[in-house]
Amino acid sequence: MTFQKVADISIFRLAGDIELFEGRELRRSLARLIHTDWPKIILDFDRVEHVDFKVLVDMVSLVVAAHTLRGQIKLANMSLYHRNILRVSGVEDFFETFDSLESAIMSFEGGIVSQAGPC
Repeated sequence: MTFQKVADISIFRLAGDIELFEGRELRRSLARLIHTDWPKIILDFDRVEHVDFKVLVDMVSLVVAAHTLRGQIKLANMSLYHRNILRVSGVEDFFETFDSLESAIMSFEGGIVSQAGPC
């Protein structure tokens, strides 16, 4: 897992299999970020092979916490396989999913601030 900041958006680039151990580590990182920053967070699944459904179920409380603080956690590069895990685990309605990292970034209110400024 790597971390990157783009403007005021925090991006976690996930990789490999995300089982319960990796899920706990991710959850701790997200919880820390949610409670110290304005939480605009994207989880990039581009290099994720598999995610344990329990990890996604556990993350629902973080999505709710972020929303309470006027933030969001969004999922990018979700394959059909990943989307099916969301659906089968019953948590798909809690997550906003995107086909690409770029579309997830642009979905935040205002997107990335343009260098040109207002017209």
